[in-house]
Amino acid sequence: MCYPSQIHLDSWFRLMYLKHEMKYRFGKRGRLDLIIWTIGFSGISAQIVLMRECLTVFYGNEIAIGSLLCAWLIWTGLGSLLASRQKHPKILTILFLQIGLAAAMPLTFLGIRAGRSIFGVSAGEIIGLGPMFFLIMILLAPFCLLSGAAYPTVCHGLAAEKLTLHPSGRPFILEAFGAGVGGIAASLFFLPRLDAGEILLALLAMNLLSGAVLCFRRGRHVRSWLPSSVLVILSAAALLPVSGENLERLGDRVFWRNRRPFLSENTAYGHMTFSRQNGQITLYQNGLHVWSAPDPETSEEAVHLSLIQHPDPRRVLLLGAGPEGALQEALKHASIESAFYVDPDRKLLDLTRMHLPPNLSLPLDDPRIRFRSEDGRGFLARNDTLFDAVLLNMPSPYTAQINRYYTQEFFRLVHQNLSEDGIFGIALQGSENVIGHELADFLSAIHGTLTSVFPYTIVLPGETVRMVASVSDRHLSTHSDTLVKRIRNLRLGTWFVEEYYLFDRLAPDRIDYIKERLYPISDREINRDFFPIGYYYDAILWATYFSGATKSLYQALRPLRTSHILIGLGLFGLLGMLSLKAFRGIWRKRCPALVSLSIWSVGFTEISLEFALILGFQIICGHIYPHVALMVSAYMIGLSMGAWRQTRCTDASIGLKSFTILQAAMALLPLMVMAFLGVNHLNGGILNSDYIALGFSSLIALCGFIGGKQFVLATQLAAMWSGSSGFAAGILYGIDLIGSSGGALIASALLIPLFGLMDTLLILAVLNAVVLLLLIVDRNCR
Repeated sequence: MCYPSQIHLDSWFRLMYLKHEMKYRFGKRGRLDLIIWTIGFSGISAQIVLMRECLTVFYGNEIAIGSLLCAWLIWTGLGSLLASRQKHPKILTILFLQIGLAAAMPLTFLGIRAGRSIFGVSAGEIIGLGPMFFLIMILLAPFCLLSGAAYPTVCHGLAAEKLTLHPSGRPFILEAFGAGVGGIAASLFFLPRLDAGEILLALLAMNLLSGAVLCFRRGRHVRSWLPSSVLVILSAAALLPVSGENLERLGDRVFWRNRRPFLSENTAYGHMTFSRQNGQITLYQNGLHVWSAPDPETSEEAVHLSLIQHPDPRRVLLLGAGPEGALQEALKHASIESAFYVDPDRKLLDLTRMHLPPNLSLPLDDPRIRFRSEDGRGFLARNDTLFDAVLLNMPSPYTAQINRYYTQEFFRLVHQNLSEDGIFGIALQGSENVIGHELADFLSAIHGTLTSVFPYTIVLPGETVRMVASVSDRHLSTHSDTLVKRIRNLRLGTWFVEEYYLFDRLAPDRIDYIKERLYPISDREINRDFFPIGYYYDAILWATYFSGATKSLYQALRPLRTSHILIGLGLFGLLGMLSLKAFRGIWRKRCPALVSLSIWSVGFTEISLEFALILGFQIICGHIYPHVALMVSAYMIGLSMGAWRQTRCTDASIGLKSFTILQAAMALLPLMVMAFLGVNHLNGGILNSDYIALGFSSLIALCGFIGGKQFVLATQLAAMWSGSSGFAAGILYGIDLIGSSGGALIASALLIPLFGLMDTLLILAVLNAVVLLLLIVDRNCR
């Protein structure tokens, strides 16, 4: 993937070698052009595949995307810097680099699959944010270093072979064009039809074939055709269907280790894996346990503890928990006339019914059951009838995708769809005995959000905490005697939710203890779609198990408010203006300094905006997995178009005035994103997600266009001021790299969890506005 920090290479090499007027030799140059195009194509395609792998391995946590972008920028940039030092690379060097890049793709894939075992975390378990970031940084290093080194090495090869670089930046445009085609191919062809292993082996074959073309020479001597022939044979072997299947199977084996998956499928909502062990079938989504069957204890608890709080439930809606046991338990209530099971993944429902044993799949044919394959929030937004009970049995909000079912906006949507005595039940991670401070914070945040919508709630303690809310308190009860009488009268035929179970779980001392541990929360601590505080508290909770440093950092930053950040930026701007006034006649290098500051802010802002839009789409539509390729490709295409457009500009348009205008556009862009997210959020997910994805991708492309154009303009200005194009571009490259990698990590792991999505965008707008103000105040820089 190409980011602003890589655009310098276009201007750098173009300006360095533009003075040479040399003859065009098609044969060798055409081969090197093919290498550059292949680098772009395979780089973006591999990044998309590896990004999806990170989502799969790290339980769909969106912070994995930010970590991957950060690691990609740092290692790719370092590879580019190291390769830029070699002036006269041989063709053999380029060939070995291409072969190494090809081999690194499947090896990185296997490393990501096996990475969890380094920390002893098995499939189905949560891994901490600190270990996750460490693993991504280490595992991506070889591939990204080689990928970053490939482009400048080929460019130096063009110069060493005395081949002209076109003034428009031919190598950069070829690389960007290859990346654009690769992104589109990954989105429309690779991902819908092939597994990750098959895609990476196809990219390996493509790189080997381009290497074969590079080293091919006419002649009868064996050394003329043998290297190319070997590479062609290896490419053909990689393209065999059995090769891709074996790589995918090996990846599953190192990931699942002692478990026995019998089916793995990619769907629009993630990577689904079914395993069979000791007569039990288990479903994992993105490596996270979803349900097991048969599991009567969990199924009974998920349904009956909530349904017995309603005297006569007739219409029931189930969200999550898996259809295999929950529906069967719900239909034990004779009063139920219709039970709706809503799951957005139709393919998952079909696979579940196909692989469940007959005794579990046959009850799903009951005429009272209604299956709906759509997003749960979208279903409730379009629903025109009322339910007596809505049961939410999803995992705790480890990710923004899950957190959208625990927010105030979703709870209000449920409230609107409940009948007069309707009840709403949710399940959260709990503790059988002791509730620590971190768990208490998490449970209090969700409980406080629930009580902000529903006037009456009860909390049932246990390893899984159940909260039941209603608009009426006529039937809500935590008294075990009352609930035991209800169980007897209903004659449900349960095995676990019986007298002994209720007397133990709902003992008065347990009820009093959990009430004591839950505390009232402020309005700022309410869990909202664009302020996922539950996501933040859950991150702290898991950090207590894996990384004390991560937990300490989050807790230290917890008192910060958005106003503190804005005041700090305001003071920085004021100090900057005073410095410009005080040193007007002394500091002659303030113009380059301001441009450098602008490039840092642009790098920070662009990556933050890309992540914010990806997260925003996840919150609104609930499934970023199939659209990652489109959004990443849109950013790259916009970036390359902006850079290409600036390289076509005349000398008259290269000035601080144009640069200031672009900085103003960058300051307005976060506000545009805020408005765009607000408008799409208001429709409640009613619009088709594919159309929404196109809108998000267009805005991401606009971010890339402005950033690409501004970076190339900054490179041109720095070259004019310093008289050394290579040195100036290298300095700007490092500054932009620091901003981009910092934005990828800070926005995803700190700003959004701490301040929410909208406040983060406001911070980005003010940051760029402060830089714009400094550019305007310094008249000599206009």
